[in-house]
Amino acid sequence: MPRNLHDVSSELPLLGPELAAFVISRAERIAELRGWPSRTVGSVGRGIRILCAAHRPGERIRASTIAQLTHTAVPAHHVLEVFEDVEIFLDDRADSLDRWCQKHLAFLATDIRAELETWIGLLRHGTSRRRPRARSTVVTLLRLVPPFLTEYGGKCTTLRQVTRDDLVMWLANRPHRACEANAVRRCSGRSRPSG
Repeated sequence: MPRNLHDVSSELPLLGPELAAFVISRAERIAELRGWPSRTVGSVGRGIRILCAAHRPGERIRASTIAQLTHTAVPAHHVLEVFEDVEIFLDDRADSLDRWCQKHLAFLATDIRAELETWIGLLRHGTSRRRPRARSTVVTLLRLVPPFLTEYGGKCTTLRQVTRDDLVMWLANRPHRACEANAVRRCSGRSRPSG
C-alpha cells in the first residue's frame, strides 16, 4: 500500500537518515546538471525529507507515494527523477500506452483483443530475432488501427478471418492509405494489399 503523506512533515525525525543524505546528494548533482533554481532544489530536498520521515530503511518508495507530494507544493516530477534509479524505488505508475489500449480497444471481441495484445507485446518488447520498436512507432501504428477494427471487429471473431479483399476494400477510401495499410497489415499478419 502506498503511504499517505498528508500528515507527514519534513520537520519530523527521519526514519532513514542515511537514505535521505544519499538521495539529497543525488538531487543536488541532478539539479546542477539540469540547472534547477535554488528554490526547486530546496523544495525537492523537503520532499525527500518527507519521504524519509515516512519510510523505514529498506522500505520501497513508490512512484504513487511520491506523486502525493504535489499537495505540499513539492515538484513531484523532480523528486521522481531523483528516485528513478535508486534501488528502493518502485515504479507503480500505470503505463500510458496500456491505459490507451484499454480505453480504445475494449470494444473488441476477446480473441481479437488477445491477438492485438500479442502484437503490441512483440512491438514493445521484441523477440530474440526482432528488436523492440520505438515507443513513438508503436503509438503511431496503434492510432492507425482502430478505424479498421471498428469496422471489421464486429464482423469477425479473429483477425485471421480478415481477407486480403477486406483490406483492399477498406483502404480504397482511406485518407492515409499507405500508413494505414502498413499498420493493418502488421496487426492482422496479412501481406501488403495492392493499391
